[in-house]
Amino acid sequence: MRNIIWFQCRLQIKLLNGMKLLSYIERMLLSLQEEPLAALLKSGTALAQAGAAWVLATLATGLESNTHNTANQIKIAAAGAITPLVTMLTSGNEPGQAGAAAALAGLAEKNLENQVAIAAAGAIEPLVALVRGGSEGAKEQAAGALRNLAANNDVNKVAIAAAGGIAALLELVRG
Repeated sequence: MRNIIWFQCRLQIKLLNGMKLLSYIERMLLSLQEEPLAALLKSGTALAQAGAAWVLATLATGLESNTHNTANQIKIAAAGAITPLVTMLTSGNEPGQAGAAAALAGLAEKNLENQVAIAAAGAIEPLVALVRGGSEGAKEQAAGALRNLAANNDVNKVAIAAAGGIAALLELVRG
């Protein structure tokens, strides 16, 4: 749900004001700083944790579709966000689980170091479980995270297969 809202906001912003406004909004999000957001993942309310996860997802991916922001990916990982995001995959509410999966997907996109760190933090099995039994939004985000974890990473591909990820993804595609 929140992913749809972000997408609609991005689309409306593009239609109304173009790139200058997108750049402004990204600067506003960056002013929130990664460290307090990562801390909020550990100690905030469920709603605050979900919101922080979605903001981190946006920062990691950038505001443009089909992009990633390497500098933000590095800052977010260095701020200690990976472990609490992985914890949220199993202990968070539905928006929190979807937000955590989206943030992990953004952190893993085209970033081998983050792919390794996310897998080492134990994210693969909970992501596969979300693909199998999460909400529709969580399933979508978890599938994206698994895709990004597997990209150019043979070790993660084997781990995803061993966790039953291939069967879970096929079930998702078949609907």
